[in-house]
Amino acid sequence: MACTVLAASGSEASAQTPDASLTEIVFGTLGPTSSNWSLYLAEQQGYFRQEGLRITTVITSNPVNTLNQLATGGLNIASDGTDTVIAGVARKLPVKVVSTFMVGNPYAMVVTSGINSWNDLKGKKVGVGTKEDVTGMLMDAMARAHHFDMNRDFDLIVIGNTGARYQALTTGNIQGGFLGQPYDFLAESKGMHVLGRATEYFKDWMYTSVVVNTNWAATHRADVVKFIRALRKGTNYGYDHPQEAVQALVAASKVDVDAAQKAYALDFQAQKVFSRTGIVPEKGVRAVMDAMLHIGSITAAPPISDVVDNSYAQEAQR
Repeated sequence: MACTVLAASGSEASAQTPDASLTEIVFGTLGPTSSNWSLYLAEQQGYFRQEGLRITTVITSNPVNTLNQLATGGLNIASDGTDTVIAGVARKLPVKVVSTFMVGNPYAMVVTSGINSWNDLKGKKVGVGTKEDVTGMLMDAMARAHHFDMNRDFDLIVIGNTGARYQALTTGNIQGGFLGQPYDFLAESKGMHVLGRATEYFKDWMYTSVVVNTNWAATHRADVVKFIRALRKGTNYGYDHPQEAVQALVAASKVDVDAAQKAYALDFQAQKVFSRTGIVPEKGVRAVMDAMLHIGSITAAPPISDVVDNSYAQEAQR
């Protein structure tokens, strides 16, 4: 399974010899987006190092890859969609949510110029992560709200992550697609526009979570707590230092400052999608389960205790 590995001891990849005094955490993520903002800030401000940790980041490109690598021990901790984790728990994979990355659904349906309504989008190519993931569930909800069927009325194209869907939009390979921040704002600067945002359709949601391999976490509890503590420090720093937060996202995602500033205004100021406590909201997890049941990606919801263990995040606050 192909992946890209970046050894990071600060806000940038480092080719230097790793500090042997630091404990390595192999961390997996789809790619650079605003959902990992707390991680970028924790790296930028040295909070992981303060906790005695060194983060090696593996870019997995899609949620299923992330979960599979986590479940098989290739990763220790990951940022992944809560829906993907729920599906993994239903398959008895050794994974569990222990804290939050981004609460709330950040996606926007972004369309190319010339498409101004859902009637215009009918029959066109629309990029989703998969038909069963959060973007598939959102496509289902949006289509039904406008009296369409997502499978019958649109040509759904599976494209693994936000960055890849943004590229497909800019090249004209798709005419609509779900983008998270800051790529939705970047697309708008290129003449595209937002046809609808997830928050108009899902009021409660638990989007991306801190997920662990439970076998590894059972023998590395202190390291998981330290990781969460560093993230929370990064989150709190981001709320208190807008300029530095914008710089961290620009450095990580390579977007322009204007797009990053708009993402900050939405994520930190308007919607406050980053939890200062890291405690996973049960209501948001249940909303994800309900949407998964509706679309058929699971046939029964697993017990919430099988999906979430908030004791790590609670300990990180002490």
